[in-house]
Amino acid sequence: MNTRPLPTICLSLLLCAPALAGQRPTGKGSVDEDAKWTVYTPPGMTKKKRPVLVCFDPAANSKRMLETWGPVADELKWFLLVSKTSKNGGDMGAVARSLSKDFKALKKKHAFDAKRVAATGYSGGGMTSHYLAMVLPKEIRAVIPNTGMIHPQFRNPGSYPKRKIVAFLASPTDRRYGEMKKDKALLESLKWKVKWVEFKGGHVIATHEACLEAANFVEASWRKKK
Repeated sequence: MNTRPLPTICLSLLLCAPALAGQRPTGKGSVDEDAKWTVYTPPGMTKKKRPVLVCFDPAANSKRMLETWGPVADELKWFLLVSKTSKNGGDMGAVARSLSKDFKALKKKHAFDAKRVAATGYSGGGMTSHYLAMVLPKEIRAVIPNTGMIHPQFRNPGSYPKRKIVAFLASPTDRRYGEMKKDKALLESLKWKVKWVEFKGGHVIATHEACLEAANFVEASWRKKK
């Protein structure tokens, strides 16, 4: 097998950091990390349990996810649990097993609210988030896919749980836009609470404003369930 193209593919993913108009705010919290996960804690947190957003990047670029979601976490007082190992071409089943096991240990150290856990990801990380909602339905209560689609193998009503929450971050010029529309139709048929947030730019990370709108929808949906 010719493996020479692989470094080029990985490098291209790492270099595809999105160019967005204007400056993004930066997170002001603290990080605690091990070999697999980075936990981001916003400033001003107490011992009260707070929601958790599990984040996935297609190139395992945890820094990019922290830059994207840190400011949102600061505003809503959410923990971020950012994968340092999950990336395109990896074993999503292994990611699910790792998350299920590691979350139990991490919530002993951090005030994670296990009943309010969402997953997000950019591109292939969004696909991972969708997958986790399917295989870990008791753990993952909401999904925020950023230009990421459900794997075609699993896009059928029999594969997915019902009545969860999803906030799509979609761009009309993204090559996955049509696939995400199909995902929206599927999840609506399964009685999910659905929010569709659009931004300009194509297959890139959504703007801060779009990310915040999606997260606020998830937060509001959780409150209504109480």
